[in-house]
Amino acid sequence: MTDLGSQPVHKNSTTQGFQVMSNLMRWGNFDDQFLKSYGSELMETEKAATSNGRHGATVWTHMGPEPNLNRTGEDSGSDPMIGYLKALSNSPDAATDFFSDPFLSTDEDHDFKTEKGAKESLSNFDYLFEERDWPPEMDENRDDSISGRNNLALALEAATTGHPAGELPTADTPPHNAEQAKLMQSLVASISEDPNRLKDHGYMSDSVGQMASEYLPNINRATADGGENNESVPKLFPIVGAAADMQHTDVTRFLVTVGQNPEGYAAVEVGQKAYMAGLMDYHLNPDLPSDSRYPHSAEETIKEIARRSGEVEGTLAIGRQEAVLGEAKEADGDFEHATNQKKNTISGLVGLGVGVGTSFIASPVVGAAVGGAAGTVTGVVLEQFFKDTDPHNLADVGHDVGLRWEASKDAQTDIARVAGEEAAKAHKSSDAERIQEWTRIGTTDGFGDASTSARRMANDLETEIPT
Repeated sequence: MTDLGSQPVHKNSTTQGFQVMSNLMRWGNFDDQFLKSYGSELMETEKAATSNGRHGATVWTHMGPEPNLNRTGEDSGSDPMIGYLKALSNSPDAATDFFSDPFLSTDEDHDFKTEKGAKESLSNFDYLFEERDWPPEMDENRDDSISGRNNLALALEAATTGHPAGELPTADTPPHNAEQAKLMQSLVASISEDPNRLKDHGYMSDSVGQMASEYLPNINRATADGGENNESVPKLFPIVGAAADMQHTDVTRFLVTVGQNPEGYAAVEVGQKAYMAGLMDYHLNPDLPSDSRYPHSAEETIKEIARRSGEVEGTLAIGRQEAVLGEAKEADGDFEHATNQKKNTISGLVGLGVGVGTSFIASPVVGAAVGGAAGTVTGVVLEQFFKDTDPHNLADVGHDVGLRWEASKDAQTDIARVAGEEAAKAHKSSDAERIQEWTRIGTTDGFGDASTSARRMANDLETEIPT
């Protein structure tokens, strides 16, 4: 099948084998080695057909008189990349390898849109996410292929998380490896560089939000600005497996962008609250080995967890505010609906207490941490959060930016308090009575950090909103 990919299907046809086979690959689960070989040949064929990407992938739509190769989908089926990416979304290992492979080297002739193309080699991820001109599908007035980019997002979800797209991580999901972490790092940096890569294609945000929710230890680390030689931050946000080295600026711009889409916002919002609860439980556990313990007092530990979580939540709130009050004019109800849908998705996983390690670190949305108390702590926190989703409807405060900010901060302060108090209760901590004040101070500082970071690092992403 790989050898036939670049050949016409019969002597009087210009339709290629790749166009036929890729449409069949939208269903089923294919062998990883076949996907790797197939993807390599497909990219070589695209390079030849587009003169290393110069002429755009619209060349595929001009191949073959056969209409509607994909008769059950939203697109014509002419672009073979669409079906192939759908196959990759079910095969995480093959997806990781494919996106990490080089598309062009520095000595090949190319002239692309971004400066990256002029300076260094491009990976398949760089080409498909940043450079490729996706053919219009079904509607000639539409400037991109929705199904194509959506399948790209699904394939990236599998490639960065290690599990098939559309599924949640479990206790058996392995820690992120170096290639997965590097790919996620590249995705965050790319969206930070040009947020329109996601904003203009909002339907990709559910997958991007899920990816972010599974890299929250990395994201929280980035907000802490620990520096290369800091040993405390890695202990505060431990990571099993490979870490994605994200920059604070990139994380801020990324979260503001993801936060503007209801599905993206909900994935990170719910994941961060579960992760915060897991961290509180982890660090208040008296059985945590001394060499794994954050080398500061319980007060400083709780304040810092609440602060970093407050910054993540505050940055998401800025994105949501921009979506509702800015040019997009999203509805607050859409965000609440997406959040409640997330509740239905993860409700069966919240009670899992599977021990420290892979699930706690790589899969914070599951809410697992040291000891069996983890599922209980996280479950209580998320139950409280979902219960308060409707009462904290930001539509109640209308277009008053200050009131919206205050409502978001108050809601996060309350959830941080619940997380800290439940963790303290689970471990019979003598600090239980002081946690409310510690989480209040930490959350307030975190929202202040979010405001400062967004103003200094992502000011171009916010519309001037009258108060």
